[in-house]
Amino acid sequence: MRKFYVTMGQNHVHRFKNIIVDKDIVVEIEVEDENMARQKAFSLFGLKWSMIYNAENFGDSIKFFPRGIVNIKDL
Repeated sequence: MRKFYVTMGQNHVHRFKNIIVDKDIVVEIEVEDENMARQKAFSLFGLKWSMIYNAENFGDSIKFFPRGIVNIKDL
């Protein structure tokens, strides 16, 4: 399994249980490949998400997301 990170656009807001997913948080997805990560993002967020990054390319970008990372299992 590989880790991928999904980010939202400025106007994308989703509510899951007690978690709000928006531009200030990153959703972590653990799947086999990027195609599966995209499928999962579309199934959860429809067209309202921005980018998918693999763990290797995400680097220190977390500094741009003040609310940190939430694992998809927690949604």
